[in-house]
Amino acid sequence: MNKTLKWHEVVSGLIIGVAAVAYLAMKDMQTPPTVAPPITVAEPVSATPVPEYPYGVDQTDQDNFGQVMQLALHGNYQAQRNVAYGFSAQPYHGQQKNPVLACTWYLVVLNSGSSHLDLSDSGNAQTVCGKLEPDLLETAKQQATRFAAEIAENTKLGKLD
Repeated sequence: MNKTLKWHEVVSGLIIGVAAVAYLAMKDMQTPPTVAPPITVAEPVSATPVPEYPYGVDQTDQDNFGQVMQLALHGNYQAQRNVAYGFSAQPYHGQQKNPVLACTWYLVVLNSGSSHLDLSDSGNAQTVCGKLEPDLLETAKQQATRFAAEIAENTKLGKLD
């Protein structure tokens, strides 16, 4: 039962075979899975609790003036704003209103280079510093320069912004 195949019969058979394999492969790709893959819940990376407040300090707590001042002296933008506001309007416990220091800290904020600066910062500085006599404004500028130098020293390795 030897039969001699002609070339076109061989090519036709190959084409039909390749088409059948391609059809089956595409059919498998289009068929949705009948069983959903199991869902796994990832374990927490760290069991270290995240502090409720940035850097562990509640800046709204009126008893935290010393800690807020330390954050301000380490370049924390919000702490600098809070210290300035405390000196201008609503002091922390242990802090007293002082328009010169309020202006000083608003100038520190303006020169902080923080990405959080906005128009309210320049408005605060203009309002508070604009009320000072020229000699007191000069004092505030000098103090702001000293604080800026201290902050620069404290933030050589990075700000707590």
